[in-house]
Amino acid sequence: MREYPDLSANQARAIAALLVKRTIREAAADAKCDESTVRRWLRHDPAFQQAWRQARTMLMDEAIGLAQKAASEAIVVLRDCMLNSDLDTARIAAARVVLEVGLKALERDELRGQIAHIVRELNELRRQQPQFAATTNGHA
Repeated sequence: MREYPDLSANQARAIAALLVKRTIREAAADAKCDESTVRRWLRHDPAFQQAWRQARTMLMDEAIGLAQKAASEAIVVLRDCMLNSDLDTARIAAARVVLEVGLKALERDELRGQIAHIVRELNELRRQQPQFAATTNGHA
C-alpha cells in the first residue's frame, strides 16, 4: 500500500485495524492476520513499529486539532455555567477551570518568552565564538 511503502499489504491492514479496534486480537482478525503475527511485528519489526508510531502520532494530532477547535466553545460553556448556574459547586468548578486555563496560557507565554531569550543569547554566543575561543585559549 502506498501509505506504508515499507510494509506488506497485510501489515498495512494491521496498522489500520490497530487504530480502530480495541484489542490486538480484534485488529488481527479484522486484518485477516494471526494475532501472534501482529504481536511479532509489534515487538520485532522495525518498519512495522515505525509505521505504527507514525499512525498513532497522526491520529493523536488529529484528535488534538479537534480538541483545539472545540476549546473556545468549551470556555463559552464554562463561562455560562460560572455566571448562570444555580449550584454554587457548579459555578465554583467552572470558575476554577477557567482560571486554570488562563494560568496555563500565561505560563506557556512566559516559557515561550524565556525560550526566545535563551535562543537569542545562544545565537549571540555562537556569533562571538571565535572571539570567545581566542580569549579562553581553547578551554571550555
